[in-house]
Amino acid sequence: MKSRAGLDVEDLDYQRSSQPAQQHSARSLLWRLVLLCASIRILLEAIGLVSLKFHGQPVWTNALNLWNQWDAPHYLRLAEVGYVQLPHPPNTEDPFFIVFFPFFPLAVHIISIAVQNLVLSALIVSFSASVGAGYFLFRMVALDADEAAAWRAVLLLFSFPTAYFLAAPYSEALCLVAVLASVYGARTGAWARAGVAGALATGTRVTSIALAPALLAEAFNRKDGRSGVRGQVHKLACISFSAAGLLTYLAINQVVYGDPMWFLKVQRVHWMQHIVPPWQPVQEAITSLLAGANDFTFTFIYVGRVAGVLVALPGLLIAVRRLRLPDVLYGWTSFILILSTSWLIALPRYLLVLYPLFVVGARLSRSPRVLIPLVFAGVALQGWLMWRYSVGYWTF
Repeated sequence: MKSRAGLDVEDLDYQRSSQPAQQHSARSLLWRLVLLCASIRILLEAIGLVSLKFHGQPVWTNALNLWNQWDAPHYLRLAEVGYVQLPHPPNTEDPFFIVFFPFFPLAVHIISIAVQNLVLSALIVSFSASVGAGYFLFRMVALDADEAAAWRAVLLLFSFPTAYFLAAPYSEALCLVAVLASVYGARTGAWARAGVAGALATGTRVTSIALAPALLAEAFNRKDGRSGVRGQVHKLACISFSAAGLLTYLAINQVVYGDPMWFLKVQRVHWMQHIVPPWQPVQEAITSLLAGANDFTFTFIYVGRVAGVLVALPGLLIAVRRLRLPDVLYGWTSFILILSTSWLIALPRYLLVLYPLFVVGARLSRSPRVLIPLVFAGVALQGWLMWRYSVGYWTF
């Protein structure tokens, strides 16, 4: 039987009946991810507390502050005072924090209005973003595979050796959920959502501009209800909104420092960062390791850099044959942008936003003989890195 719109009434009845089931499925998935992320957070916290005890540092008074290491205080300082020209005593480095993008500290500031604790607020933001990242990764993989593959991708993400940064007061979790939500929105034809999520991503980390070729490829390759010139204009307009995050950051540079590119000067002068050919950091790491004249921290950085390339490069090469073009474009563009940094000290952490690696991993780990050792090794290494991180040792 046909309705006035020409649709089969039985199809309409099926769609109505399936909506509650889909909503229930989404709620069930979210609750599972909440429990998974909460369990991971509790385990990491326990490792941190034991490490504090082992290293003779105060334990319970540092239950929150054990997360506040390295770049985390910079983000929290931004959440507290914002971008400033002159430092607020006693922190004389305030003007140098312009190199950190605004949306993560903004989210922390908003939460802190109610929570009244910056570290706890940042942990809440990262926890929520981690749950969201798992959700959108699961949904995206499930578009092309079964739920078992989707869960494998989620497990590989959270067992990745540097995934403790998804729980820490860092911007990785927020960036990852924004990237995944943007790509998933484009995959499912929700172009406005894709643009808004893309804006959140580009306002969180600079490498999120790698979304541009991926979203463009999705717009021109995808056949959906919007066809013709008007449909393409709508898609491109939504995609263009992804630049809003980056433009907001440039506007902050202009308003506070009088130069939209001021952050590049600060990167070069204070943080010793500038653009280099993507092979240069890898060459530098190999040469330095072979020379053997580095202290432990530098050796740690260089080994991590080489290890990161050895993990990412094969995965991205396999992605060329196994994944869709937008995913491949995002993965390679982001990877090249990351490698084009003169002082690349945190490559294993930056790999967290390369979601194609976890999608490829899910496809290659169908056998428990492959999946279980991968997860076990990742969890063990993550635990060791968290052991070091919690007492202030450099761990990317």
